[in-house]
Amino acid sequence: MEIIQVKKLIEILSSSTPKKIGILGNNTISFLINVSEYICIEKILTNYDLLLIPNWIYEEVRDSKGRVGYIEKIFNRGIKIFAIDERGYEKLINYRAIWLYKFFLYSSYKIGELKSFIKRYIEKGQPLEELEDYQVWLNLLYYNGFEGKMLRNGRMKKKNAGEISISILSLIISYIYFKANHTITISQGKRMKNNILLF
Repeated sequence: MEIIQVKKLIEILSSSTPKKIGILGNNTISFLINVSEYICIEKILTNYDLLLIPNWIYEEVRDSKGRVGYIEKIFNRGIKIFAIDERGYEKLINYRAIWLYKFFLYSSYKIGELKSFIKRYIEKGQPLEELEDYQVWLNLLYYNGFEGKMLRNGRMKKKNAGEISISILSLIISYIYFKANHTITISQGKRMKNNILLF
């Protein structure tokens, strides 16, 4: 699967033509695989100008050859589906470091332990202008802030990391590129229900 370059994504989002953008979660991809036996999902997905999968989600996707194969199949059929690396969010938000920090903090608000970690180890009670570089605190958050569970394949699954990344990406697109009036569909199925949010 191809990772979209942030420069290319900025060009797409800065276009004066409104875009239909989908942001997919891991369970939604499994759901699409299951229903593709009965309906032509590709016809629905072609209505989107761009489908994005945050890299933290794609790490989970890669645990299944079936999910990886499905994404490759629809990509090869012309569906514009890409992974996006969270390290690029800083450039995507035009280096507004404090905004980016607040997006992470507010997206974690209902997860008490994660919110506390962010306040204690990233903000450290100091003025937000004095935060460490984004890449530094992003790594700290990912490797130490999210609860981890070792999978049989040797990968450390990070609880809630994908959902937080989806939230951050949608907030960046909504707040920074609002003039273009893009439509964002967030689809992340969990426990047999499919949550779809439109911005």
